[in-house]
Amino acid sequence: MQKLAFIFDLDGTLIDSSEDLALAVNGMLRDFDYPPISPDTVREFIGDGTPKLAERTLRTVGAIDSMNDPEFDTYYQNLMGHYEANIANKSTVYPGVYEFL
Repeated sequence: MQKLAFIFDLDGTLIDSSEDLALAVNGMLRDFDYPPISPDTVREFIGDGTPKLAERTLRTVGAIDSMNDPEFDTYYQNLMGHYEANIANKSTVYPGVYEFL
């Protein structure tokens, strides 16, 4: 018997989580006394995972030069704490997903 399976990357493929990510990014920035960035800027930084999102954000505000910075993990853990606490407050399913599935 042949089995067929489909695997999807949920975040960014089936759902738009950019608003929740923007809230998490700005929560992290607030915690470290950096100014917020716009949700549109956060959308530009999304791609290649949350570590890259954190790196792009932190480089933009001048907090670090790269993920190799010794402070990166502190910032990243803070970001993930904000995201995990509010992971699906504003996320939405992209149009057509329900029908497709």
